[in-house]
Amino acid sequence: MSGRLLVSGVGVVSALGASSQAFRDALLAGASGVAPVTAFDVSGCRTRIGAPVTGFEPTSWIAPMKLRRMDDTARYAVVVTRQAFEDAGVAFVPEGDDRAGIVLGTFTAGGQATSEYLTALHRGGPMGAPAVLFNSTVANAPASLAGLEFKLRGPNVTISQKEASGLAAIVTAVDALRLGRGRVIAAGGVDAIFDIFFRVHDRFGVMSPAEPSAVRGPFDRDRAGFVLGEGGYALLIEEAASVVARGGTHYGEILGVSAESSAVGINDWPMAPDALVRTMRAALDDAGLSPADVHVVYAAANGTRLDAVEAEALGALFGAA
Repeated sequence: MSGRLLVSGVGVVSALGASSQAFRDALLAGASGVAPVTAFDVSGCRTRIGAPVTGFEPTSWIAPMKLRRMDDTARYAVVVTRQAFEDAGVAFVPEGDDRAGIVLGTFTAGGQATSEYLTALHRGGPMGAPAVLFNSTVANAPASLAGLEFKLRGPNVTISQKEASGLAAIVTAVDALRLGRGRVIAAGGVDAIFDIFFRVHDRFGVMSPAEPSAVRGPFDRDRAGFVLGEGGYALLIEEAASVVARGGTHYGEILGVSAESSAVGINDWPMAPDALVRTMRAALDDAGLSPADVHVVYAAANGTRLDAVEAEALGALFGAA
């Protein structure tokens, strides 16, 4: 098993800007990334808002000819991976690095390209299907393209567990590093808002129909659904010995992780807090900590009725406020 694991670099493309600095400054200023959706026609939708990426110019990072073969999620993946490595001061190895890898979570990767490819196929037959899109029709394309771009020849894994995908990617990366399967791994998530994906969620009525300025936050009693966002992030998780050896710095240390499950129906969510409590306890045990050692919790709460289950789980573990 490897030693301590540090977060030595961060990459961000988001609704609050296309760098970790812009994202941080916007958060500290109390800015909101929620805005009207303008990338496609939502005039007939119940919900017309999202959190689209802003300030992102992919040609500043990726050659135009390569961009043609990438959908939005792949572009985000390549950029946040590069940002994370550069932020940490870890150089890419020109001949390839067998000890560097990437683990990305995604809910949407492959969806937009598949939709466009199948639409063209059904309208124009096999000759009308754009071959340039085919590589992007699979969910593991973003991680694969980032690995190829930077010659990361270590673990290359894609996790798809809906909204939990990005966090699950971090757990997977930590496990791989602890098992000695790499020295450094970029872990995080990428997603994009696209027409069909947005309309399906709108049809189910699970998104907030409010205007951007009226969206209620997590745990608010007047919450009315979530807001679909897009972008990507990557944490460069690295063995402490590697950081120390090059005289690098780090943002923090990953002490413990956990991934559990609950026996519920397909696409369902546990309506009791037991599984969530069990997961958090397992992470604390892994870190050798107690609930009293925790100073802040970042909840998954997404503005739906399931916030109540999460609030109950937090109360059960940490005590009611």
